[in-house]
Parts: sequence; C-alpha cells; structure tokens
Amino acid sequence: MSAQETRVIRGVCFFFVKPGGEEGDWAIHYDDFTWKNCSLPYCVKCGAWLDPPEYRGIVAEPTFIDPHTKNKIPPCAPDNHERGRGTLFLPKGIHILENGDRVRIFSPNEPSTIVWEGTINLEQHSPCKEWVYGWWIHADQKNTPRETWATFFFQHYPSEILITRET
Repeated sequence: MSAQETRVIRGVCFFFVKPGGEEGDWAIHYDDFTWKNCSLPYCVKCGAWLDPPEYRGIVAEPTFIDPHTKNKIPPCAPDNHERGRGTLFLPKGIHILENGDRVRIFSPNEPSTIVWEGTINLEQHSPCKEWVYGWWIHADQKNTPRETWATFFFQHYPSEILITRET
C-alpha cells in the first residue's frame, strides 16, 4: 500500500488574462515566481503597457478594476501614464485552477484567517458569455457568489494550493 504526501504551495489568487486577451481564468500565482519592489512595465493607474511590446509575456499583466463602478478602468491619456514600483508576477508561476484542485484562500488583513477552503468545482461557460467587473470569465466556482470569488482574484488574496501525490 502506498502512502500519500501533500505539498502546500503558497501564492496569491490571480485573474490570468493572456497578453492581448479579454477573457481570463482563475489561477494561483506561486510566491516563488514573483519579483518584489520592481519598476513596473505598465501604468499603475490604468494598466496600459509602457515597455516595448516584445517584453509582453515576460510578466503576467494585472487587471485594473474601478473600486466604485466594479468595471475595467479606461486608459489614461498617453501623457498621463504613471510608472510605479510593485510586485511582478512571472508567467511560469501561474497555475490555472482545474476541477479537483484543493485550495485555501486567506484574508489579506488577517493572514491566518481562512475566508474560503475547498475543492475547485468550476462550471464552464462558452467564450465571451459571462463577465464580472468588466472582464469575460471562462468559469464560475460552484456554490460561491461570482462577485465574492472574483474579489479574491482581482485583489490578490493570499492563498495555498494543496498538491497530493502517491509516494
């Protein structure tokens, strides 16, 4: 009889949109694949890409949501963009959630408080049919309100994914 070993990988919830895309997937971005306190390659006000286009895809691009309207933030005027410093998310660290993944999501204000825990059970949607906060989504987590689920990912709540393997 074989034993099982569970590995816990820490990260943040992340709404992953492929460069140039308008639809996204729910994902966990692993902490080991982030660069902290870096010069950001995009405008911190609207998310417009500021670096040369060939650099796209090197980092995962953030999604910008207006906290009042809950919609995508429109682009700034070209001379009004603002570069900042922050965390860069490398695409290699993205794990797009699949049915059966076991996940814990923690409060960003109380990192020891679990706000959601369970097994991923996604209800898939046809392309460009369902949206939240101005973004098309591929799926909803069953039995969790869409806006609650989306908030975890757009606001990068701390998270863990539990990977169990036979040893």
